[in-house]
Amino acid sequence: WRATLDRIRTLHNEGTQYLLLGMGDYVDFASTTERSKLARQGELHESTHASLDKQADQNMNRLARQLEFTKGHWIGWIQGNHYWRYLTGADTGKTTSMMLSEKLGGVWLGSAAYIVLTLQLGNSGRKKRIDIFASHGKSGGQLLGTPYNNVHKMRSVFPGADIYLMGHDHNRGTIPKPVLECRSSQKSGALPTVHAKRQIFGRTG
Repeated sequence: WRATLDRIRTLHNEGTQYLLLGMGDYVDFASTTERSKLARQGELHESTHASLDKQADQNMNRLARQLEFTKGHWIGWIQGNHYWRYLTGADTGKTTSMMLSEKLGGVWLGSAAYIVLTLQLGNSGRKKRIDIFASHGKSGGQLLGTPYNNVHKMRSVFPGADIYLMGHDHNRGTIPKPVLECRSSQKSGALPTVHAKRQIFGRTG
């Protein structure tokens, strides 16, 4: 994490244009299983609720302070399975992921999102559209290729995206795949043309 944070800070200090996408599990408090166990304990005292909220809030704010310099550079925040939903106070019902979105900017995206970016290429005036399908996802599996096979399955939902991203486990890397697509021309009478396109399948760690 520290190495990643240092890399982002270097880009920031150099004045390099950058965008960030949160892929979930920003704080470890608490997993889906842990939240279910707490729910089965019956009615907890409000003071217990407040104590749990306070601990989760401290964890979230610690991360927000580390990332304060990135404010305004966030595309959005995917909801993972490790988060806390506030039980008391003015933020009742919100999750720690929602609070990070409010503090640092960017849209709270839920568990999955289809994102369209339009990037300007230098000073040429040309623009490039990049389509990203991102999901917090599920476990990686035991075999070497399984984590990326799970990402590839996302293609059955949105087959035309440029980048497919999944978080959740500790794998981090990308695998490219060349595909062909048929594009229609805007010119009258022109025939459609076939173009090569490289799709990227990534696990974000």
